[in-house]
Amino acid sequence: MVKTQTTVDKNPSRTPVRLAGLDGLRAVSIALVLVGHGRNLLPSGALTGFWGECIANHRLGVSIFFVISGFIITWILLQERSRTGRIHLGLFYQRRVFRIFPAFYFFLACLGVLSSLGYVAVPAREWVAVVFFYWNYLPGATTWWVGHFWSLAVEEQFYLVWPACLVLASLHRARTLVWGVVAAAPILRLLTYAFCPQLRDRIAWLAHTQIDLMAFGCAAALLARPLQGWPTWRKIPGVWAAAAVVFTFFLSTALTDWGRSAYGLTFRNTLEGLSIALLLVWLIQNPRGFWGRVFNQPVVAYVGRISFSLYLWQQLFLSEQSPFALGLAGGLAATFGLAIFSYHLVEQPFLRLGARLRSGRLTIPGPSTSIV
Repeated sequence: MVKTQTTVDKNPSRTPVRLAGLDGLRAVSIALVLVGHGRNLLPSGALTGFWGECIANHRLGVSIFFVISGFIITWILLQERSRTGRIHLGLFYQRRVFRIFPAFYFFLACLGVLSSLGYVAVPAREWVAVVFFYWNYLPGATTWWVGHFWSLAVEEQFYLVWPACLVLASLHRARTLVWGVVAAAPILRLLTYAFCPQLRDRIAWLAHTQIDLMAFGCAAALLARPLQGWPTWRKIPGVWAAAAVVFTFFLSTALTDWGRSAYGLTFRNTLEGLSIALLLVWLIQNPRGFWGRVFNQPVVAYVGRISFSLYLWQQLFLSEQSPFALGLAGGLAATFGLAIFSYHLVEQPFLRLGARLRSGRLTIPGPSTSIV
């Protein structure tokens, strides 16, 4: 069990600092998803070949999101334990609810309206699976309009398990657990492929087969030392960061086929997770370098901040299946327009409401909104 600190911060409601580079890395992630889905709206032959696959590697975009998520959730929980002597699971889930549910269910409500008008069709079993975050484990679920929620389901399933592990485990044991997960994940993928044939086409969507990506983010946070609220690590050499970029954006594209090859079933996530985590740490360490300044540009950071709403809405417009026939430019315009609307008029008001609840200005005290 974790020992409680002798001196603790009695006011755990302080807002965590926004870490340099992470919004920019989110922007890269969502850009890969947007281009990967939207390229089907381009003329035949556009964005094909190796370089086209690099630019449109939407699977890699999701992998980056997973590593970022593992890092941020772990870092916030460790900071809370450092300040208050404990991790408040109830308040963690309250923060998650205010962060994710309003925009998510607003999108589902709009999708339901479109379904009732005949523009889209979603089977009832898939509606239920999406609402309760298990679509990724539902055999035969293939409906495009809710297909992107496999990744949100993975994150929600991760949230159910990992915070409790941090509550129960010491820092040393949490590190051991994370590296155990990294080692076990390739075996889990192979066992799932061998003994669960009904899930073979979902290997790349299952929480237990994708968990090593989040584990690398968790490891990055667990290995950090806090300095005035910021994580610090031994300096990552620039050549390591360059090698991480080369592997992440080039070799991963050359070696992948969505997870059904021997490489995809075994060590692809391992190498990608390690590379993305190194890149994440390097960006945090170098906010004033050239790439640090690029990733922290206001426009880039803003795209990262609205990335969740972009993720929700792109599915309706960036596909040849879209009932609106807006093309790539129109689809991107509609996606960004609705994402901006959702971010400012749905996400942010509920985040402020959650902050007021947790600060005690309404009725429920607790920590303030997180940086995710």
